[in-house]
Amino acid sequence: MEKYAKEQVSREVLEIILEHFCPKLTSRTIRLFDTTITYYYPADEVVADGCNTVAFSACEGSTEFHYILVRLEPLRYGNKKTYRRREVS
Repeated sequence: MEKYAKEQVSREVLEIILEHFCPKLTSRTIRLFDTTITYYYPADEVVADGCNTVAFSACEGSTEFHYILVRLEPLRYGNKKTYRRREVS
């Protein structure tokens, strides 16, 4: 199972990312009371099947938040090499 972390970015950074992937991404907006959330996901995925969100924006009143999802790489502790600082004489 892959793990992801959300990374908050500025609106400008999100726009650059979306422009780069523009033909391959689509979006869906959900509004609930005073909050609007826009999800960006690959265009070839069907929403009913669940989609892999790439980024999302949330707007509450006049405050905006923009996030991208970053894949976390697994850490391996089993065969970890340990290094020791070499003493200089």
